[in-house]
Amino acid sequence: MQWFQGTYTQRLNARHRLSGHLFQGRYKAIPVEVERAEYFRLVSQYIHLNPARAGLLQAGKPDLMRYAWSSFPRFVGKASLPEWLRRERVFASEELPDEGAASRRRYRVWLAQRVREVLDVDETSEEAAQWRMLRRGWYVGSESFRDRLMDKAAGQIAGRKRASYRGEGLRTHDERQARRLLAAGLVRLGLTQRAAAALKQTDPRKQALAWLIKTQTVMRDEWLGQHLSMGHRSNISRAVSVFRSAKTREHEQLRKLLHICTD
Repeated sequence: MQWFQGTYTQRLNARHRLSGHLFQGRYKAIPVEVERAEYFRLVSQYIHLNPARAGLLQAGKPDLMRYAWSSFPRFVGKASLPEWLRRERVFASEELPDEGAASRRRYRVWLAQRVREVLDVDETSEEAAQWRMLRRGWYVGSESFRDRLMDKAAGQIAGRKRASYRGEGLRTHDERQARRLLAAGLVRLGLTQRAAAALKQTDPRKQALAWLIKTQTVMRDEWLGQHLSMGHRSNISRAVSVFRSAKTREHEQLRKLLHICTD
């Protein structure tokens, strides 16, 4: 989809001697826990109600049936659906059996009510918060679903250059990993987090903890600076560089000691 939108925009601009973006925002795809009906229902409603939230319906008489660039009119209309458009799962998520005209009419009435609610919604309401989660979040589902996604992310990036990967999912995974590594490293060193934070910037143990997290995650220097009281990011880069290149017996022992934390 990203390639298609970019290529189409380039060709349209060349044909009509235009420039700039054709579609607002970059293409985005987020994983959804569709096995649970409440999340599938949330996403399907979000898609069908997009014209209402974007102010694309006729003022004074907002009707999703009048918006041509949506699958909704086909969902509830009399015409047969194209092979690629299926409504059974959407109807099932609404606890509405696909039983012909009566079910389609009920779904149309339900979405019409939802349109009015969307147009009148308070931006501080719980519903508005759900829409923001869909727009800005990196997944839609339960915490266990999030954990499964992060485990898959860890498998995908294992042995590869982590800096090449981006996204909120990876950052969330790496923060969880960074917290685990920090806790394990402190145990191996016999330190509390407060004691580690109180160490001097030149203390090999403090440098070792920074090295451990920087080499195993892509956590930002600000995170390390906050959790280990290392101040400016230049202090962190210097500490990691010194520890990595040091050849003393103490440094070698610390590397072996903390390497166990990565298993």
